[in-house]
Amino acid sequence: MPPPKRVSAAHKLFGGQVRFYRKRKEISEQELADRVHQSLSLIHAIECGRRPALSPLLEQLDRELDADGALVAAAEHLVGEKVAEFF
Repeated sequence: MPPPKRVSAAHKLFGGQVRFYRKRKEISEQELADRVHQSLSLIHAIECGRRPALSPLLEQLDRELDADGALVAAAEHLVGEKVAEFF
């Protein structure tokens, strides 16, 4: 089995922003997953930088976490960045 691909620093930073806004709102990953109708594993993978948050999920996360457009703006800088291919 080949070793897993490295996680891009940009995606890791974006995931950290999602985690920051989630913790600021004082909700768990599971609560966030429930609110945006996604799986816990997807939310965790986004926060770890292993999966991108694509539209419309990106907008849902921004809205649910009261990020005032910060997550949407940050995601614009991820265009063309490679994501680890775990899935």
